[in-house]
Order: sequence, then C-alpha cells, then structure tokens
Amino acid sequence: TGEYIYFADQDDVWDDKRICATIGQLDKYDFVVCEAEVVDQNLRRILSLSLTTFKYGALSNFRKNTLTGALLCGRRGAIQKLLPFPGGVVLHDQWIAVLAPFYGFKFCFVKHKLVYYRRHGSNASTTGEARMALVKIIENRLSLALHLFKKMLIRSG
Repeated sequence: TGEYIYFADQDDVWDDKRICATIGQLDKYDFVVCEAEVVDQNLRRILSLSLTTFKYGALSNFRKNTLTGALLCGRRGAIQKLLPFPGGVVLHDQWIAVLAPFYGFKFCFVKHKLVYYRRHGSNASTTGEARMALVKIIENRLSLALHLFKKMLIRSG
C-alpha cells in the first residue's frame, strides 16, 4: 500500500528479517533505524555500524551526519513532510536527520544488524572511509543551511 518506505542502496543486501524486525515499530514511531555490517563487494565484513553512532537532534546532525539512510525506514506521511530532497543537499539522510526534529518525529532503534552495507570504489558516500576535505564540508553545510532556511520559511508561511 506504500504506507511505509524503506530506503536502500542498490547493491546492499538485506537480512531476511529486516522488514519483520522493523515494521511493527512503525505503528509507534515515524522512523526506524537498524544496525549494519559494513562489507566489501564480496560481503566480507569491514566493520559494524552501531546505533551508538546516531545522535538524534538537528544541531548534532548538522555538524556531522550520523544517520545512514540505507538503514532507515519510515512512515510515508513523515517522509512526505520532509520532501522534496533539495538538489543542493548532498546527503538525503542528513536532510532527514536535521529536519525531522523540527517536526517532532520520533525515531526507534532496532539493535540488530539487518543490512549488509557494501563499501567499494564506486560508492557515493564515505561511510568507513577517509574524511572529506574541509572546503567540501563547509560547502555542503552552507548548502544544507540555505535549504533548511527555505524549508522553514515555507513551513511557517
């Protein structure tokens, strides 16, 4: 019915229990985040993504994105309030993590590794890899701030 939306990267692998372990929480919460095993292209473990890395809050996620979108699912109504994802915002997951608190959306954390999150040379994001250059980080934050400001103006208007 499309009531729930699961974010995914095209080359990640889901544990068979991902939907069963998360969908029940969407009756009480707007978003559910699970844990992951970060793996290479052959599904060999590189590191684990734990929920202890996610910090709920606009300011903490504006400073440094702690949400991995591929581990997220949410209610359609909540996601629609956060749309559209602006073209100038590099990370849709950071947009969600920063904007969701302004709407009072609630997150639930499922402490099970339900996604095998692949890392290889063609990834768009840098989870578990070298950091981005400072100039690029500043450009991304300025773009994020501009789009958030616009979204808040539209919301209040």
